[in-house]
Amino acid sequence: MKMPRVRNHILGIGNADSIILQLPSPAGERIIGIVDCGDYDYTVDYLDKYHFNPTRVQFVVATHPHDDHIKGLRNLLEHFERIRVPVCGFWDNGFPHNTACNRKLQAYLQRNLSDRTIYPDEDSEPFHFGPVTVHVLAPTSKRRYRKSPINNTSIVLALKYGRASMLLGADAQFESWSRISLGEKGKFVSARFLKVPHHGSRRGSNYELIVDYIKPKVAVITGNRPLNSQCHHTHCFPHQDVVSSLKDACDEVVCTHDAGDVVVESFSNGKHEVMLSNALPNDVWVDVCS
Repeated sequence: MKMPRVRNHILGIGNADSIILQLPSPAGERIIGIVDCGDYDYTVDYLDKYHFNPTRVQFVVATHPHDDHIKGLRNLLEHFERIRVPVCGFWDNGFPHNTACNRKLQAYLQRNLSDRTIYPDEDSEPFHFGPVTVHVLAPTSKRRYRKSPINNTSIVLALKYGRASMLLGADAQFESWSRISLGEKGKFVSARFLKVPHHGSRRGSNYELIVDYIKPKVAVITGNRPLNSQCHHTHCFPHQDVVSSLKDACDEVVCTHDAGDVVVESFSNGKHEVMLSNALPNDVWVDVCS
């Protein structure tokens, strides 16, 4: 008998995030969660290619209102509406950002999902979705209406499934990580699987955070350069000092630039396995539903 699992699909769309989570369901439902969508066409093509056919979308998260994280979200929500797949909740960080992309997204939410839009922060109670628990580690509610780097308003999520631990770092930077590590929810920072913050930027993580606090064994970077790139431009991600720290801590470090779409399988016994999307089974739900 195969062991149920959470499947984390981290799509290879360069310096942008689109993450699809397959959540185990004792009832056999096909439940997904979406964390950011930087490319609508690519994300929908991926869902179609692997025949996800979800029965519901448990949550859609806009971690913060930068285009590389939310550019495809409005169209994705419209897509689910067209194919009549219910979206149970939309999670927004609440930071006002006056860009055309965010204005269109907020207008859609106001018209169509105002009763299902929430603004979770570090004070939120954990969310329970069957056997999966989601803890919101950031942002602080005070951060929403202050002048601040938008990356430090990112929604940071820690997922627990049995003994498996997953940390989705969005674009959080040091100010945010310091608050998390020193606060009540610092105990959730440690995770075996890490979606590396801010595309592997040195502003998002360093040796101390990775090796002493998070202690990951598997790390995935959404970047626009190879893992061993020697490019020193500020926006050439990942940065090599971050990659070096990750290699010191992890058994496996993968960058979407090199690997394309990456799938991390998280088992309730605490084990995590990395595969490329072309190794997925014909039925992507066969090993997920418990």
